[in-house]
Amino acid sequence: MKRLEDLLRKVVSRKDEKGEYSAGYWPVKVRNKLLELIPEYGSFLEIGCGEGLFLSDLRKHKPNLSLTGVDLWEEILNKAKARFSNDPGVKLVFGKGEKLPFADNTFDTAAAVNLLINIKGKAVANSIISELLRVTKPSGKVLFDLRNKRSPFLKVQYGLAKYYDTEIKVPLVTYKAEDFDSILGYNEKKVHTCGFPKGKYAPILVIEAVKKQAKQEQ
Repeated sequence: MKRLEDLLRKVVSRKDEKGEYSAGYWPVKVRNKLLELIPEYGSFLEIGCGEGLFLSDLRKHKPNLSLTGVDLWEEILNKAKARFSNDPGVKLVFGKGEKLPFADNTFDTAAAVNLLINIKGKAVANSIISELLRVTKPSGKVLFDLRNKRSPFLKVQYGLAKYYDTEIKVPLVTYKAEDFDSILGYNEKKVHTCGFPKGKYAPILVIEAVKKQAKQEQ
């Protein structure tokens, strides 16, 4: 079983990310989709930045962005700090996604990348999305991805995960696209998909929300 696990990790990870905890086939798919949706300029926040794999992608493809990453797992955050030790343009902060250490309306874009799959409990996930909205400027973007609860492929894959990934330390949680509509409220929302099949049963859902201006009191 250990040989199978090692083979799968080798096959699904990018060459430059071998051995990284946050690497893998679906995480790369998510990051590539988000790269298409993030503006070229402005300030960007990633909740659950891990080793900094996505921040590294952004640094390469969108060098004019001001980048901030937050993570609660100190061991893995230290890996991100080592990755960007010579780059003062990337700020890394220890903190909780459900209680961010930033003022309201701070960032032009805020995202939770490959994070909610590992968050056990809808209440915590709701808090994370609420915080994304809070710290994003009006007219800014909020982005997050979900593993699709309706995907038959993921039902099989995650059901077998305990057999091929014996070192997994976090839960594997799926959601439906509408599960966070009550949190997003009147903000404009689009749903993008990744993987096969497309549409309702796609394995990955990427939610793109634009934060609307607060309604002015008459």
